[in-house]
Amino acid sequence: MDDLYDSVVKINIYTYDPVSRIFTKKQFGSALVVDSGSLLTNAHVALLDNEMARYEVCESRITTKAPVCFGAATLEYIDIQNDLALMRFVNTPNLPSVQLSKTDPEIGSDIKIF
Repeated sequence: MDDLYDSVVKINIYTYDPVSRIFTKKQFGSALVVDSGSLLTNAHVALLDNEMARYEVCESRITTKAPVCFGAATLEYIDIQNDLALMRFVNTPNLPSVQLSKTDPEIGSDIKIF
């Protein structure tokens, strides 16, 4: 279960204000690192009305120190009906990832749900 916990990251979402020309933190959510460069999150986390959104990926652990951020990500695919979004790191950090199954589980098999 530690590998799953270590693969969870926080996504900060900023929007751009063309009048003030600054990015302001709008919302945040979590994502799962599913391979060396991809993140799986919910569509409602990644979706904003503002086309100039910026995504920043940070560690999700709550500590007394400032969070470590791994850089920017881009939105690659979004499925609003199933509330899923796939994002990709701009510069891929060395983070643990989880492997998702490509087949349906068999009755009685162990599964992880997040």
